[in-house]
Amino acid sequence: MNLYLASLENDYVTIETMIDVKPLFVLGSFHYLQKLKPGILQQYFSYINSDDCKGFILDSGAFSMLNAKGGAESFLKNLDDYIENYIEFIKFWNVKNFIELDIDPLVGYSKVLKIREKIEKEVGRKSIPVWHISRGINEWKNTVKLYEYVAIGGIVTKEIKKKDYKKIFLPLLKIARSEKCNVHGLGFTGKEINDFPFFSCDSSTWTTINRFGSMPIFSITEKCIKNKSISEKRKIKLGNETRMKLTKYSIMEWKKFQIFLFKGEAN
Repeated sequence: MNLYLASLENDYVTIETMIDVKPLFVLGSFHYLQKLKPGILQQYFSYINSDDCKGFILDSGAFSMLNAKGGAESFLKNLDDYIENYIEFIKFWNVKNFIELDIDPLVGYSKVLKIREKIEKEVGRKSIPVWHISRGINEWKNTVKLYEYVAIGGIVTKEIKKKDYKKIFLPLLKIARSEKCNVHGLGFTGKEINDFPFFSCDSSTWTTINRFGSMPIFSITEKCIKNKSISEKRKIKLGNETRMKLTKYSIMEWKKFQIFLFKGEAN
C-alpha cells in the first residue's frame, strides 16, 4: 500500500522538513499550495519531482475551501475561477494524479460530472473521481470501468462509519479489483489500515505532534502508528526551532510506516 502524507504544504517549516526527511508519498491540497510564495512552491515541487518522492496526488482542496471564511456561499461565488485556477495549476506543474471537485451536496452530481469533464478535457488526462455513498453502487461499477485510479470519500466526515467499513469497503474493493482499478482511501489511516486492500490512502495525522502534543511511534509488531502523550502536565512552547524538531521526528516515524506498507519492512 502507498501511504501519502497530507498537509506538508502548510508552511515553510513543514516544507523544509519534508525536503529534509524525504517522505515516500505526498498528497498536497491545491487550496493551500496556491497560496504559497513562488519560491517556496518551487522548492515544494522540486522535491515532488525528485527521485526521492515515489508518488504525488493533488487534492482539489474543495473540502478546505468550503470550511474557509465565507463557507459554501463564497465557494460557489468563486467556483468558476477556482476551477480555472485548478486547471492552470495542474498544467503548469504537470501533475499526473489529481482529484476531482467532489462537491455533490452543493451543486449535484450532474454538475460535478460536467466540471470533471471540463478539467480532464483541458488538462488532457483523467482525474481521480471520488465516490460517495450518495452516488450509489451502480455509479461505482461504472466509474471503476472507466478509470484506472479512483478514490472513496466520506471517511473523514464519517459519511462512512467505522462499524460499516467491512460492509462497504470489501465489496467496493472487490469490484474495483475485478476491473484492475486502483482505489485510494481518502483520509483512511486508522488501525484498520491493514484490514483492507486499498492501493493507497493518505493521512495528516502526523500533525498531531504539534496540535495535541501527541508523539507518534511506529510499532513494527502492531503494524501501525501508536500515539503517546508528550506531556500531560506542561504545554509545550512551540517556537519555530521546537516545531521543526517535532515535525521532523513525526514525519520520520510516519516515513517508517510508509516504508513498511510499501516494501513490507521497516528501516
